[in-house]
Amino acid sequence: GGSSHGAKTACGNAHIGVMAMDEIRGVVVGQPYPVWPNPRTMQYGVFGKLALPDLPMPSEAARGQGWVQAWLQNSLDIVYQTLADKYFVGGPRDRWYYVATDGWALNFWDGDSYDPHAANHGHITPVGWLDMRWVHSVTCRLGFGALSHPCPFEVLVHTRNGTFIFRVRSQEDASTWIRRMTAAFVEWQTLEMQSFDKARENAAMDGAAHNESGVAGKVIHVQQGKLLDGSNIGQDIPMSPYRAQALRRLWLQCLQLAYHGESPHVFDEMFSLYDVNGNGTMDVKELETLLKELTTVRRKELRRVMASQMKDDVYSNLAATPKDQKEKAELGFMAGELMDFYENMLHGPSFRARALILRGTLDTSRDGIISRGEFVTGAPELLMPGSELRREARWYEKVGAKMTKDAAAQGLVDDDSEDEGGCIQQ
Repeated sequence: GGSSHGAKTACGNAHIGVMAMDEIRGVVVGQPYPVWPNPRTMQYGVFGKLALPDLPMPSEAARGQGWVQAWLQNSLDIVYQTLADKYFVGGPRDRWYYVATDGWALNFWDGDSYDPHAANHGHITPVGWLDMRWVHSVTCRLGFGALSHPCPFEVLVHTRNGTFIFRVRSQEDASTWIRRMTAAFVEWQTLEMQSFDKARENAAMDGAAHNESGVAGKVIHVQQGKLLDGSNIGQDIPMSPYRAQALRRLWLQCLQLAYHGESPHVFDEMFSLYDVNGNGTMDVKELETLLKELTTVRRKELRRVMASQMKDDVYSNLAATPKDQKEKAELGFMAGELMDFYENMLHGPSFRARALILRGTLDTSRDGIISRGEFVTGAPELLMPGSELRREARWYEKVGAKMTKDAAAQGLVDDDSEDEGGCIQQ
């Protein structure tokens, strides 16, 4: 009690910092400790599992370098320019730059002073750079004054903040840069989705650990090589019978129009099939579902027609001519190509890449959301390109003609011939 009274008196009469240690010793009880524990983050000196991992770098497909022309100018500089500086007597808008990727950055080096040795040793720095992680999509077009310009082709790099343009010498150079930057976009989006899935899995595991019943937080692990329902790769994925039937009908309409050289107009109805919540938008997961189910419907139809063709071949093999055998081999080769394409779309590495590219290209407003109008406008050439539809239409047309000829040779009437290959000739 006396020590506390002495400490109070000292605090009242002495200036801060003048107090003697023996006067305050009585109020110090043990080591200070926080009421609540500190967060286990790097800011509080905690490293290890919670430390940020090294940022994965893009693959070789996203790396490259070359000479381009561009107009690099900071927006702050434009604020202080006069109208004449902006549009009449300003600096050259098409200066030469040496462009090289460095991880996720696309660096622009001044073409007049670029030196590889100086750049590698840090003696010079890029005059500008573009973060390829924020690229939304990349396109190409002929620039203004292309006939007389040394770099007639423009590469348009679309981001959520706007569009950056640089020019290259040839269409081959433009295609190369589009492939590189698209690869970077796909790889980064894939990494982000993997991180999101991992975080969602961890959240589910945390929920299981804190749930007394152990049911609400249950985590279901899917083995590699199997689909969500446990079926092996190569089997059709489960889907709604109504949606499968509607999707098949819309796809057959596209085949018929492609056979006659016309453009399909079914994508508004297709959007409604997958806009389950009716909010008029579509995200990348819904696009993946659409792509997977559409490819499953096409593969299932191919298998059905191939099985029917093989059944008819049992009766026609004895009377087959060399011409018939050649035609049969050609149809088998075409069917194999289609089947390989479907299998790669469903289970190959190109599936998610195509979904990501499709989302990035369809989202013309760069707001991260695909509206009905954007889908209807861009999906015809992106979701089912004319080249794919024409290749399918050619195979079904040939199969339909062969089945009709075989049926006529046997004196039989095939009631299902119109629904097989001949359906696209309506």
